[in-house]
Amino acid sequence: MDELNRRTMLRGTAMAGAAVPMAASQANAAAPENTEPPKGDWTPEERADRERVLAAGFTEQEADAWLLLNRAGAALIALPRLHPSDETELPQDIHALQNRLMLRPAYRAYRSMAPR
Repeated sequence: MDELNRRTMLRGTAMAGAAVPMAASQANAAAPENTEPPKGDWTPEERADRERVLAAGFTEQEADAWLLLNRAGAALIALPRLHPSDETELPQDIHALQNRLMLRPAYRAYRSMAPR
């Protein structure tokens, strides 16, 4: 039996990780095309946040993604801490995704100013 260390754990998760996209692509091929993000029953605070990001230039889909990302971030932060770096790395990762969303309106504005 292999020794249980970081390398063997990563190898096992890599193999499982390779199988998930294949299964997902097969499931997506059978599923009807739906490009709409899931609509949440937003709380009053989330609706106010949604209005703010829409006013900042987000599209409807980006605003939904913003709220879903915030919910996912809150759920991840609520999980029990497994490693000390969870306290610093998780917020950084969430902020990286938030930054990617926040850049989209600015990039659209930039592209609209460029001559075609």
